Amino acid sequence: MLEHSKIIQAVAREALYPLGLRQQGRSRTWLDDRLWWLVVVEFQPSDWARGTYLNVGACWLWNVKDYLSFDVGFRLEGFIKFDSASGFEAGAQQCAARAVAEVLSLRARFATVSAVASHYIKECEQIEPNRSVWPWFHRGISCALSGQVGEAERSWEAIATPQANDYDWMTQARRDVATLALATQNGLQAFKGEVASRIAQARGLLKLSHLDASVIAAELDKRP
Repeated sequence: MLEHSKIIQAVAREALYPLGLRQQGRSRTWLDDRLWWLVVVEFQPSDWARGTYLNVGACWLWNVKDYLSFDVGFRLEGFIKFDSASGFEAGAQQCAARAVAEVLSLRARFATVSAVASHYIKECEQIEPNRSVWPWFHRGISCALSGQVGEAERSWEAIATPQANDYDWMTQARRDVATLALATQNGLQAFKGEVASRIAQARGLLKLSHLDASVIAAELDKRP
């Protein structure tokens, strides 16, 4: 392992492990498992120089996929270049301290599904649905889970219609919306069961610890 990578690993472990985060394999990514979502901390490398960026954000697990996403948040620190071990270690420690603060902030900010819904209701006021599908997708799910069925239905409707320039992932997202919209018609508990099943599937694809859908559904029920 290169010297700058060793420094990043040591500094990240010292800062993040006590908070309960775990390193994803041997990568520079650390995960805070909140059961139905993740806080993702990435000490992102560069293709052009030794060093690191810092990216931190929330990844909602109700979108079934085998990769991590920054659904809220992303770049917190610009590139810190490795010039010397001592200088780089100081920069890495600064990144780690910033990461700790952001992890704690995101935990508090999105402690419940209703908090996610509030975030997206506000954010989507400024977003045209077919220019940015995902915020509306997350808005629909989080609103439905928090009992705001009318808001959820408006979200589904906003992104339901296929567009001529859709990419494959957009087509799949619209199909998911149709399935989820149908699930809401069966009542809140049935919808939570559907979403919990999706989360369990995503956790499997991401090689996270196995959780029964009933455990996930109970977490989705939590209130402030």
